[in-house]
Amino acid sequence: MTILDKIKNKIEEEAADQTGQVADKLQDEAIEALLGGLGSPAWTTYMNNFADSPEQLKRLTAEDATATDPYMRKALAYLVSNAVCGGTTVTRLKDRLEDGLLDQGLQIT
Repeated sequence: MTILDKIKNKIEEEAADQTGQVADKLQDEAIEALLGGLGSPAWTTYMNNFADSPEQLKRLTAEDATATDPYMRKALAYLVSNAVCGGTTVTRLKDRLEDGLLDQGLQIT
């Protein structure tokens, strides 16, 4: 599954959860990732929501060859910051991420 597919699945999971607990958990993890920063355990915890493989997790934690790419860094920032948007998170999580950049060059199983 692609990273973008995982993002879309998370959006669907949030939308289906009438309790709001799924969105709250994701938002809490995103806040900790923002406060901990790239490279922190909190960042890895958050990004695990969107990774199906070690390669995808390396991409999402900026530990692969794209780590210094300015567009990739912006995409990672959006992936975290979009989840902090409150009530609109359900509809905004994938904002500015639908171009497939996060998946570029990864083998999808």
